[in-house]
Parts: sequence; structure tokens; C-alpha cells
Amino acid sequence: MFKSQGTFKHLTVPAQATPSVLRSEPTVGLQIVDTLIVGFNPNWAPYSMLTAENRIAGFEIEIVEQVAKRVGLQVRFEPALFARTIADLKVGRIHVSTGVSKTPDRQKIFQFARSYGRFDRVVFVNADRDDIGGSDARQVIESLQGKKLGVLAFGVELEVMRTLGIELVETSNLKRCLELLLMRQLDACSTVREVGDYFTKEHGLAVKKIDVVLTSHPYATAFSPMVSAEFIERYNAAREELEAEGAIDQLRARWFGEEQEGR
Repeated sequence: MFKSQGTFKHLTVPAQATPSVLRSEPTVGLQIVDTLIVGFNPNWAPYSMLTAENRIAGFEIEIVEQVAKRVGLQVRFEPALFARTIADLKVGRIHVSTGVSKTPDRQKIFQFARSYGRFDRVVFVNADRDDIGGSDARQVIESLQGKKLGVLAFGVELEVMRTLGIELVETSNLKRCLELLLMRQLDACSTVREVGDYFTKEHGLAVKKIDVVLTSHPYATAFSPMVSAEFIERYNAAREELEAEGAIDQLRARWFGEEQEGR
């Protein structure tokens, strides 16, 4: 039904040494000496992806690579489903994770870099469905009452939607959610707008987007609670240098189109 997404493997990207080599020794013992271990979702294009050729790519992937280069670190990318990445981040098996929604509950567990965008979540339905939709979030939510909505396991949707009386079905990733949707086992799939747009276009799926934002949260790089505040400040400083130089706007334009610049 879908094109190959490649297979998971560890990937290391070298970075050129610079005078501002980052050597962080958190008080709890986690050291980042020469390699930053980064967890990412391989099914989260255009933010992060693992292609059929086992090449990592995406907006956030390129930001991490450029930040690492500035601070003189190599990057070891660890592709995994979101639930596994969050578990590894919590205990320090990885240092950072790309693209995590920055919610109050998560900020009690993880440390975050400064936000540089928002995840706006919408729903996708089969192209022949006319009974789900509306002109605002309230109407869309009402149209979902009594229906099955696919959501990402451990995703923000679970935290919000479970209070609205909608039957939620947890799926491991968007690919699985859309498979169930096309098999008529789900009535709708919830995901970040840009991720859904990219995936459905890439695979030519007969689905349509209900372009009404149901939830919206800032997103950012999340750090293990074992990483020091000094490390995070230096990471932020390097990222802000890229922002000031226009490098991140260039990445936004390339991955999302001109209309996404400055978001």
C-alpha cells in the first residue's frame, strides 16, 4: 500500500571542529564529549525522516547537524518510534530528541531548547467522507463524536482528545493510522498538518484534510533531564546564531515553502 520507508540503523554525521567545542559535564554524570546522540522519528517528514535509501533528512535533522557543527560535535542519530525515543530520553540513553511538543506536563520531565515553531494538528479522513468536518474546532469535534479517531501513541492528542468523548485508537505511527483509515477501521486520523500533507502527497492517498486546527503546541528540541543547563544554553546560542544569519529561514523555505518562513 505504501512505498518503502527504509530500515532503522544508527547513523553518525561528522562535524568540523570549531573553537567553541562543547564539553558538558552535568551534575548527574551524563557527559557529552564529542558525539551528540539524537533520537528522531523516521516517519515525521518533512521534519525528520529515514528514506528508502537509509538516508536521514528533514528540517529538524538539518538544524541539529548545523548546530552540532558550530559546537564541534559529531551527531549519532537514533531512529525509533516516538514512544521509544521518549523512554530513552528520560533515562539518558539519548541526549536530545527532535521535534517534541512543549507541553506543561512534559516540561516537568524534560528540558527544552527554545521553541522555533508550532505543531498544528488536524484530521484526515477518507476522500468520500462528508460527515466529518466543520468551520471551527468545536464543529469538527462534534462531528467526531461516536467515531474512531486514530492518534499517535504517547502523542499530545491523547492528552487533549481523551477528555472530549471521542473514541481514540492509539497507533505506532502515521503510516499505520492511515492504513487503518483506508481499510475503514478508523473514521479519521489526527496528525500535524505538514506531516499529514507530506505523507498523503508522497503516497498519493485518497484522503482529504479537514483543515481546522484542533490542537496547537510549540515544539522544540527536548533534552534528557540529565543534560546540564550549560549545555542547553550553548545549544540555544548556536541555534540562535543560525536564526540571525537567516539559515533557519532558508531551511523553512526549502522544506515547507515560502509561506512557512518566519513561523
